[in-house]
Formats: sequence, C-alpha cells, structure tokens
Amino acid sequence: MYRRPAETAGMRYVLMSCYDLLRKHRDLLETNFRESGNGPIFDPTEDFYRALSENSLAFAFVAYDGEKAVGAASIFVAPHQHSGELTACNDTIFVLPEYRGTMVPGRLFVMCEREAKKRGCTSFQWICDEQAPLAAALQKRPHSGCQVTFIRSL
Repeated sequence: MYRRPAETAGMRYVLMSCYDLLRKHRDLLETNFRESGNGPIFDPTEDFYRALSENSLAFAFVAYDGEKAVGAASIFVAPHQHSGELTACNDTIFVLPEYRGTMVPGRLFVMCEREAKKRGCTSFQWICDEQAPLAAALQKRPHSGCQVTFIRSL
C-alpha cells in the first residue's frame, strides 16, 4: 500500500544561494523545468547563477527529508523597473510529487515571502503555469493585483 510521506522531525529547510542550489540539486531544477513544459533541454548558464548569487539579494531554499532534497525554490530580487522598489520573483518552486500533499509546498512558499521581506522587498511576483496547483493556491490568497504573462514561442 502506498503511503504519502509524513512530515517528520527530520524535515528541515536550508537557505542557500541560487548558485549553490543549481550546483547541489540540479536534478530538482531540471525535473521542474521538464514538468513545467519548458522543453527537453535544460542548460542553465552557471556563470549567470554565480553572478546573481554574488551580486544580488537572490536566494534559495531547499527542503530536506532527512538527507533527501524533496523540494526547492529559487528567488530573484531586483529593483522594479518602474518604481525602484525591491521586488522578488520566483525562478523556480518545485516539490517532488510524493511531497505535494504535505506541508512542504506551503512552507517553501511562506518562507520565500518572509525572506524576501527581510531583504527589503515590497512585493513578490509568483510565476507558474496557469494549470499548476500553485496558480489555484495564489488565487485564494489576498493579493494586490494579478498580471497575466503570455509566452509565445518564436
């Protein structure tokens, strides 16, 4: 009989740089990339992630069940192009399928928003596929507005 993993005392959340997330847990990012329908080629520019980690307020969280990485979120932080206020935006948020019904996704979500606020952000832009469970969760939360992004392959 299949049993969903329970949140255990071994569950922990580690704050790290986006570059370290890419280096240590590339498999999670690649799985997220493929699951999101972005195509078969996952080839992030490591120099970009290194520079981002060294020269910005970007950050990442990894959720571990014991020593196993079961989820991750990477967040970019930049001045908003119109106001100059710091804005956070998710690069990725991903949780292994067997952990999606646990508290892991929600914890990552809240931890990212709290960390962004600590770093001086006044807003957070969440990006996800319109069919993703995250989209439904976002619509239930209070928000100051919703903008829709249309992506067209060229």
